[in-house]
Amino acid sequence: MKINKNKLLKMAEYILALIFLLIMIDNMLRQFISTNNKIMILTCLIIFELLIVIHVLRNGFADFIGAKAFNEIDVFLVSLLVSLLIYLILGHFLFLSRGYIMVPLIIALCFITPVIIIRLIHLKRFSSSQDNNRTNHDLVTLYDIYKNSFTLGHNIVVKEKAGTQDLLNRGLIINELKDAMTLEHGGNAFTIGVEGEWGAGKTTLINLTLDKIINEDNTHIKIISDFDPWIFGTNEALLVSLYEEILKCVGVKYNNFKLRHDLKKLTSILASVSKQTWFDKLLDDHFGYSDLKQMKRELTEILNKENEVVIIVFDNLDRMNSENVLFLFKLIGTIFNLPHINYVLSYDDKRLDDIFSESLKINPKYKEKIINQVISIPEPDRDKLDEIYTTCIANILSKKQVIKLEEINDYIDFLTKKVSDLRNFTRILNSNINRVFFYYSFLNLNELLVLELIRFRNKHLYELIKNNNKILISLDVQKKVDVFSFRLDKEDCKNKRSEFLKYLRENYSEDLDMVLFLFPDLGGNDVHTKRKKTNIFSIRSAKYFDLYFSYGINNFLMIYYKVNSFIQSVNNAKSVENIETAARELEILSAHKSIQFDMVNEIDKRITNIERSQCLNLIMFFWNHIEEFSSDFSGFFALSAHRRAEVIIAELINQLKPKELGDFINSHLNCYGYINTISEIKYWLTTASLSANKNIINIWTNYYNKMCEDILSNNIDLYADQYYSRGNIVGLKRFKEDYREMIYTYIRNIIRPKYVYRILGDCVGSSHGSTHNYGIDQSLFDDMGVSQETMDQYLSEFKPENESQKFILDLYQRFKNGEKIVMGDYPVKRNKPFYFNDL
Repeated sequence: MKINKNKLLKMAEYILALIFLLIMIDNMLRQFISTNNKIMILTCLIIFELLIVIHVLRNGFADFIGAKAFNEIDVFLVSLLVSLLIYLILGHFLFLSRGYIMVPLIIALCFITPVIIIRLIHLKRFSSSQDNNRTNHDLVTLYDIYKNSFTLGHNIVVKEKAGTQDLLNRGLIINELKDAMTLEHGGNAFTIGVEGEWGAGKTTLINLTLDKIINEDNTHIKIISDFDPWIFGTNEALLVSLYEEILKCVGVKYNNFKLRHDLKKLTSILASVSKQTWFDKLLDDHFGYSDLKQMKRELTEILNKENEVVIIVFDNLDRMNSENVLFLFKLIGTIFNLPHINYVLSYDDKRLDDIFSESLKINPKYKEKIINQVISIPEPDRDKLDEIYTTCIANILSKKQVIKLEEINDYIDFLTKKVSDLRNFTRILNSNINRVFFYYSFLNLNELLVLELIRFRNKHLYELIKNNNKILISLDVQKKVDVFSFRLDKEDCKNKRSEFLKYLRENYSEDLDMVLFLFPDLGGNDVHTKRKKTNIFSIRSAKYFDLYFSYGINNFLMIYYKVNSFIQSVNNAKSVENIETAARELEILSAHKSIQFDMVNEIDKRITNIERSQCLNLIMFFWNHIEEFSSDFSGFFALSAHRRAEVIIAELINQLKPKELGDFINSHLNCYGYINTISEIKYWLTTASLSANKNIINIWTNYYNKMCEDILSNNIDLYADQYYSRGNIVGLKRFKEDYREMIYTYIRNIIRPKYVYRILGDCVGSSHGSTHNYGIDQSLFDDMGVSQETMDQYLSEFKPENESQKFILDLYQRFKNGEKIVMGDYPVKRNKPFYFNDL
């Protein structure tokens, strides 16, 4: 906690005033008490003090105690405490016997002292916490990052103020500018123009030059570098301030009476004339031209006498309003055209020309009369920029390891190509890179950073991308209904994408390469599309597109990280029980059907990440819980979670050795309730995409055949609770063709009236897309070998008891009424899938 000079002076004023006031009050009380009851008056004073204390406690005392800065109330209380102590000491040694307010003062002291102590403790704690926080938010320079001489807290904030280190190797220009600044240029002022676009490094170049001049111990050179002409609201203030600065710089005491008189006279002249035309009028003899000449003469004499070179820097000239720019140029060309002064003006040449030609209606060549030498800031070398950008980002990543540098090479290439100055790079570090690296490192960071670069350069293009997801999304389109519907009409989709690309070429050609990098499918065979497509978390995916703009987290992102955690747990598992524990914790089995569908699909995508030694354990996990994976929900042309789990088992089985598979089968010889799953695994093992080992296929096929033979020969009832799973009969029907009659006989033998809803459940066909469609499949019904009359009789005996049975009955009634599945058209369409439970 620091107390500035002004507050200390104010404290001294308070103390003196309070001591004076206490003496006066004491004196008045002494006279008053001499004729009145002393005890009563003192009692009244104490009561009055207590009333003040109670009022303070009730009104804002807690807010004052909690204030985080040393404020005016603190100043007053400390002053009051010191005043009371001084007065009590004086009273004790000088006039104790005559001090009538000692008791009230002591009471006041007893209240104020603990309050101040509490405040000091609070301010000390707050100051300490601020110091701790500051370690997490230390400001660093770009040079610090480049040299890797910085520490990392919660984030990184780079100073945007012009630096004092030469990162761009501009030593030759610095020497040129130094020579121009330090040379004596005769009897008149010399004006140097440092010209470059915003962010080109003009201020940095000037700072480096001034540092070099100072370090070379040029004692005959005086520098005015902190004079900001653009902060002055009036021409009068600008003139007076510049006059003062020159006098101070050469060591002339401003309390000289004549100088004060002259400046006051000049200010009066300026204030007495029209603001628009005062300069011209000032040059008229009627308005003190002789005074003006005398002032200039005196300044010239002072500068000649001192024989020192004065460098005056006017940075960011183009920030000034147009009137002040013209006025400054006139000052430099007339009143302040003084010997031994070298002016340095930094500006954007295009902006300055606009000020003269558009705002002032003056030929821009006017500036050539004032500026004697122009030093242009050259465009930085692209290779050097690439080296600076890469080094800085690499140094940040070395401390914040969110991604490997090579994974964002595309972004760095665009950065070098699109950002040609270090000031903008600093802004990008503080905004885009800081946010992505420290707060949101979930998505494809290469693509996210490129998108942020688009936003930094052109917010309109950024919004255009955000609002045209249907045109730009090309992955996982079935996850967004509007995108999927748009893609269905291929011709219309193609035309609109072409129109959109044409519009981008016409209006955003400078950043089109970045758009095509993000969405290569948009450009077709365009040269910009020749890059490796990364699908993980890609902006092109309907799953993640919105997250690139919202910086949120959705189910797809959570699923990815849950699956990632699950795979790590599998690879570290010592038993199936460990995998089951991980699955429960990550809610893989208990998740909503739609979430589970995506989770299982995500596991399948990353099945190659499973270590071979864990394949058998993971097979056991899926096998033991296969019925907990829903078969009632799937995406458009996608497998249900149940069937996808069967695919995963097949893929894992293909990684086993024949002996390992044989041991697994021998321990599951009586799993008749798994016949449909066994049949599905057999199918997936024989597909060309899996390229399964022939020995593995033969072993599993023999297992399936033996299970079917046992079921048929032993008349094992697949509709009984012990073995029932929807679809098991279908799995049995896939057995060898020459067993067909035997299978039909088996079905007729096991059918019971109480199985009616399970039988009809095995006759339901379904498809899933923008809607979920259901109906009784004629071929599946015929395959059951049960007539409608028999089915009606069973239904009359067993009324539906739950929603699943009611839904099955509704489908059957529609089937009887002729509402059948015809050419992919289903009689029942639902917005949400139906889950077949309790059949």
